[in-house]
Amino acid sequence: MVRVTFRFTLTTIFLGILLASVSSVAGVSFYFSRKNAEDLSEQILDQTAERIRLHTEGLIDTAIEQSKTLTILLETGFLDPAFIANDAITAASFRKLGGHFWNAMTVHESLAYLSLAIPKTGEYIFVERRSDGLIVREHQQVNELGIQIFEYDSFTPDRTPLDILPDDGYDPRERPFYKTATDAGTAAWTNAYVFVGTEDTSVTPGITLTAPIFSSNSGELIAVTTADFQLRGLCKFLAQVPVGSSGFAFIMETQTDGTQRVIAHPDCSLLIETTQSTDGSTIQNLIPVERIQDKAIVALTQTKRGGQAAKTIEFKVGNETYWGRLLELEGETKPPWVIGLVLPRADVMAQVEYNNQINLLLGLVSVIISAFLVASVSKSISRPLQNLAKATEEIGQFQLRSLQWKPSIIMEIERLTQTIEETKLSLRSFQKYVPADLVRDLILNGEEAKLGGRTKTLTVYFSDIANFTALSEQMTPKELVDHVGHYLGKMSETILENQGTVDKYIGDAVMAFWGAPVENERHAKLACQAALKNQAVLQSLREDWRLQKLPIFHDRIGIHTGEVIVGNIGSAQRMNYTILGDSVNVAQRLESLNKYYGTRILISQSTLDEVRDDVVVRHIDYIAVKGRQGAIHVYELIGWQGDVDLKQVAAATLYSEALADYHQRRWDDALVKYEAYLRDAPADKAAKVLIERCQYYKANPPDSSWTGIYRANMK
Repeated sequence: MVRVTFRFTLTTIFLGILLASVSSVAGVSFYFSRKNAEDLSEQILDQTAERIRLHTEGLIDTAIEQSKTLTILLETGFLDPAFIANDAITAASFRKLGGHFWNAMTVHESLAYLSLAIPKTGEYIFVERRSDGLIVREHQQVNELGIQIFEYDSFTPDRTPLDILPDDGYDPRERPFYKTATDAGTAAWTNAYVFVGTEDTSVTPGITLTAPIFSSNSGELIAVTTADFQLRGLCKFLAQVPVGSSGFAFIMETQTDGTQRVIAHPDCSLLIETTQSTDGSTIQNLIPVERIQDKAIVALTQTKRGGQAAKTIEFKVGNETYWGRLLELEGETKPPWVIGLVLPRADVMAQVEYNNQINLLLGLVSVIISAFLVASVSKSISRPLQNLAKATEEIGQFQLRSLQWKPSIIMEIERLTQTIEETKLSLRSFQKYVPADLVRDLILNGEEAKLGGRTKTLTVYFSDIANFTALSEQMTPKELVDHVGHYLGKMSETILENQGTVDKYIGDAVMAFWGAPVENERHAKLACQAALKNQAVLQSLREDWRLQKLPIFHDRIGIHTGEVIVGNIGSAQRMNYTILGDSVNVAQRLESLNKYYGTRILISQSTLDEVRDDVVVRHIDYIAVKGRQGAIHVYELIGWQGDVDLKQVAAATLYSEALADYHQRRWDDALVKYEAYLRDAPADKAAKVLIERCQYYKANPPDSSWTGIYRANMK
């Protein structure tokens, strides 16, 4: 199972809640800001479409009303009294018709053209709006001259023709508007087309409302009227209608052949194309919508759904997104037009998305700042828990040092801190009764202390204070306990520093060993190191004691390496982790022999074998200690190789050579060397002891069974 820290958990929870809150607020804000922007775009499109619809229908209704008015005026005989009597219209009525047309176009500036054609004769009258004003043309049959064209630039009772022109071949009965009227049999709209006229109107797209007038008696067609308006004015109007900041509107027509053509656009030049007819003449037509030079219109019309309008359509041109709207004009009298709107999405959403990005950035900054604050708070909360966990781990490893705790405002943490320190205090007291390494080993292995032992090669250490009984008589019990306690503490400290285990204190004596409970192949060397260090520590203590006028302690140390039984010895209710065996006895006897030989540290042959290359020793004797049959070679530990001066090394070598002569029964040679040794160390007790033996055996030679072993009976 994956486990995480309390700090990580706390930080994750806080950040999760924070992120959820920020995300929720940001999400709602983003959603409603986008929705509001989309609603705004809908309103823009709705309002713009409605404005264009009203304007366009106003133009259409003007043409419709003029057509109806003209029909009524003719049928009532207002414009031509002969109409009722003759049931026909003649060129004689052109004067009144022209006046009516002139007045109507003066009032209605949106009208570009009003006309009437007589089917029988092809005579024709129209009033046309040009850039320099209105113009009237009458195509009349003049006897044998045929059709003549009379052109006027005013309409006053005494008017005279501005110009009289010959027949230009124009026959209204061949024009699309005439055919539309006769085919429909009622008022009808033509497809948008390019007007044919004077120079300034020849490239003007427009649309015509054409209406036939029939005889009330015979039902014969007696006239065709038109009411036209140019689409250029509608283009100008669309150019002035804003759709967002960069959108636009257009008007599209579905023609009778099913094709769709844009008939009004802010840029009117996009609407017309020029082609060559088969006879080489130039023809100008409105461009089909799929070929218009406006990719947005093409994309919108290709994206529209089933020709339905009234709903916003989203489409793309390249990488840019647009919103579009297609709205059909409704009503039987209306032409088949569709109002189109194109609005770049960026016009509406750019600022919204910018604001959202700013809000997102601010949100991220706030999250980052909050994350640092949360991490800081989590750290301040979790640090005491981490310290508690660390302290608990140390207790588990039997590391019982006191820690400096910072006060916590959290009551439970403060109580745990106090409890842990109290536990450590109790365990430190317990530690003074048992080896700490043993407890750590039991804890690490998950074992409970129980009786048992095993045979193992260890190095055993015994030390004792010389002449302790006499020294103790100089002090009160309390002074003695304090003084000895200080000494034992320093000695034990050195042993522990060198990875030893203090087994027990026997009065003023210290028993320790190396190699258990923690395995250590360097147990002999570490024991020797502790012995030499303790001698140095004791020398420093003696200087302090002299200043304090306290009794001076000298101690003696015995070290032996051998097999022992190590383990929990005792009963089920009370046990000690200790060692048993002959090796313990040997180490203790070696400590006692220091008094006999006048030495400070004695080690056995087995110990020397482990550290021979590291130490300088003096071969003291070959002895059999009390309670043991086998003999061992005993050595005085002088110091480390390289730390002992050459004079001491030479003296130790001389003593060892003398001992070898002694064992070879060369009494005189041995005496010479011992005496030479004493000249440099006159107080050396070991040399004196061996001189006495040499002298004795020289006077009383031993028998052949003598092996040089000295049997030491002292404890």
